[in-house]
Amino acid sequence: MTQLVTLAHRVSSIHAKYAAIHDDLFSFSLFRKRPKHQLKGQSLHSHYESELIRLSEELAGISAIMRSGAELEPKTTFSREFAVVLDDYIQALSVSIGHLSEICNHQSHWDKGDQPFDASQSRVDRTHYDESIQHYRRLGARLNQLVMRL
Repeated sequence: MTQLVTLAHRVSSIHAKYAAIHDDLFSFSLFRKRPKHQLKGQSLHSHYESELIRLSEELAGISAIMRSGAELEPKTTFSREFAVVLDDYIQALSVSIGHLSEICNHQSHWDKGDQPFDASQSRVDRTHYDESIQHYRRLGARLNQLVMRL
């Protein structure tokens, strides 16, 4: 169980990095119309896309550890439930990260002028992303309930 909790902490750290990117891209105010971080020589969306890909790869590594680790084999009903919910959460978070990466990719191409802005594609991207957020948040709430029982 200790190893599962350690993996859960790693996933939580990845979520925090992902949430910071999400907040920087979508948390606008009347005074700040653009994301707060600006980069020289690289589009912000392109930078975030590469960061999101890296986070997704980290999640895939954790998922592989969970699926192949005999030492992680849960011994109790609670441990099994925790492992299943954590694995589902990892998959859902990975989908959300993938959707945000795709949004950044499209935005990067639009910013560079490689492609004309496509409002319908933007709406579709955002709808899929919002749905994936709701899914991982529901699983995250369930995972938090299990953590409180530890």
